[in-house]
Amino acid sequence: MGALLGSCSGTVSVDWWPSESTGGGTSSAAGVGGAAGAASSSSVGGGGGASTTGGAAGGCSTGLELCGSECVDTDSDVENCGACMKACTNPNGSTACVGGVCSPTCDEGFGNCDGNSANGCETDTLTSMNCGGCDKPCTNPNGSTACVGGVCSPTCDEGFGNCDGNNANGCEANTLTSAKNCGGCGTSCAAKELCALGVCEPCFVDLGAGDHTCATKGNGALWCWGSNFYGELGDGTTIDRLVPIHVAALADSAMRVAVGYSHTCARKGDGTLWCWGWNEYGQVGNGTKINTKSPVQVKALGTTVIDVAAGYRHTCGRKADGSLWCWGQNGHGQVGDGSQGIDKLLPVKALLACP
Repeated sequence: MGALLGSCSGTVSVDWWPSESTGGGTSSAAGVGGAAGAASSSSVGGGGGASTTGGAAGGCSTGLELCGSECVDTDSDVENCGACMKACTNPNGSTACVGGVCSPTCDEGFGNCDGNSANGCETDTLTSMNCGGCDKPCTNPNGSTACVGGVCSPTCDEGFGNCDGNNANGCEANTLTSAKNCGGCGTSCAAKELCALGVCEPCFVDLGAGDHTCATKGNGALWCWGSNFYGELGDGTTIDRLVPIHVAALADSAMRVAVGYSHTCARKGDGTLWCWGWNEYGQVGNGTKINTKSPVQVKALGTTVIDVAAGYRHTCGRKADGSLWCWGQNGHGQVGDGSQGIDKLLPVKALLACP
């Protein structure tokens, strides 16, 4: 470091030789710096530093990712699937992480219907909206339905049947009008027959004629033609028709028809009676003497009319209880209530009783 020079008199002198001192200092710095450098290298970038500060590969082996304090494979770890803290859940089955994507396996009666694999099998497939699988609803516009064990189970309203055997679409067949399932599944009407209220009928089931003609078909449709001076054809006009025209106002539910001179009456399947046309004598039965070009209900007879007949200017109907009711012109006592000369604008009961 330095050379100590002096005499016995005690004089001390210290001198430094720069070349040696510098060199020594350099050597010392190198020595200290080397040690420090080694320590520093070990702490920051060396192998020891990688394990404590997340150096190269974050301290995890190739293919693993540091999630919290653990190295995990985010391609297969269900708690960290695809990324740290991204867990796969499935309360209704089991789950796996495959290639970083949740892959659920559903218990029986459940399905992954929202397409979100992360929340597993969230949907109960034993309900009517997802019966037996996702997006498999039970439908039944003509009755009710339930999902039983993953299978749709329909209950049909009266007049309908599950004739195609497909429970999913419910009771698709109208057994009151279907010629292939008339009155019940598999009961077919013969050629040229129609199904009316569940009974096979000839194509034309009733006919009446006056200054015009009307006929009812087996499916309840009423057709009229001929003179229409008073609106007796029931099409809303007073135009004569040379070919049959459909009386659409009755909605294909006419079961019987009666034709007077210039008025018409029809009984519908629901037991109501409807009349139209010439009404000068009250023969339409609606309480007025106003002609009508479209069907109007004879409300006084309710819903239990069985049959109807029309005369020149009066009309009569038979109810389910056997009673007879008449209305219209009564110049000769034709309404049968014991009176004469007074026209009846509404039905009166004829004095004729069943035994």
